[in-house]
Amino acid sequence: MPSWIDQMFSAQQAHTGGVVRRSIHDINKYASLEEVLERADDEGWHVVQIGDQIIVLCNTGDIRILH
Repeated sequence: MPSWIDQMFSAQQAHTGGVVRRSIHDINKYASLEEVLERADDEGWHVVQIGDQIIVLCNTGDIRILH
């Protein structure tokens, strides 16, 4: 059975350069933020926190904050 982290990063959005979003509560319940950050770093993806959500930008392109 795949781990929760494997399931999170096997979402179609992760494979198509999209966005994967999970609550901090769920991340801490089923895995750890460190695991999410390590996995995203391995892929070269960006991770941001907005409120109680962790957003993984499954794309290696440059980030530009527009507003």
